[in-house]
Amino acid sequence: RLIHLDTPMPPPWFDWRRYFTEFSAVRDAHAGQGDISFNTYSLVVQAALSEQGVALGWMGLVDTLLSARMLVEAGPPLEAPDRGYWLIPARSPSAHNERLSAWLVDEVRGNV
Repeated sequence: RLIHLDTPMPPPWFDWRRYFTEFSAVRDAHAGQGDISFNTYSLVVQAALSEQGVALGWMGLVDTLLSARMLVEAGPPLEAPDRGYWLIPARSPSAHNERLSAWLVDEVRGNV
């Protein structure tokens, strides 16, 4: 069964429909009858950890769980170069902002 993140609007992240579309996969219309949905991503991850189904994991949020083998990859990842986290420069640069920005960039580079 699939674990869904229930959102009121079309999400800016991938959901199961978009995942299947990306890989040209078709799911039987009746297959989703046992699926479960949660309204927060932390509950989605907790359900996957509790072996209640298969969830879409967001890199950067489930990396540690994958490394610890608490979760496993069940399929190919989606590439989304237009999505991610953005560092926007401050309107009024300061030494503090510059140090924080440099630290964030170093941390990201160290994890790529």
